[in-house]
Amino acid sequence: MIDQTKQFAADLLSSGYASWRRYCIEVKYGLSLTLELVQADIAILDDANKEESRCFSKLYGQSYREQVLARFQQTAADG
Repeated sequence: MIDQTKQFAADLLSSGYASWRRYCIEVKYGLSLTLELVQADIAILDDANKEESRCFSKLYGQSYREQVLARFQQTAADG
């Protein structure tokens, strides 16, 4: 199960930023990437000591956490 989860995560990130944002976030999970949501996600993922961040890293891996963090930071920068 974890191997499939990591493969799914890798596939989503390899699809490019626009596809990740559109499919993974807005379509699959039905979330609007508001600045408030993005900043909250950055605050969690940017702190490796937070429980949510540790769980995310355990499930998907440290590298994926860093890549998702970078995507959220890009989203914040895009406004």
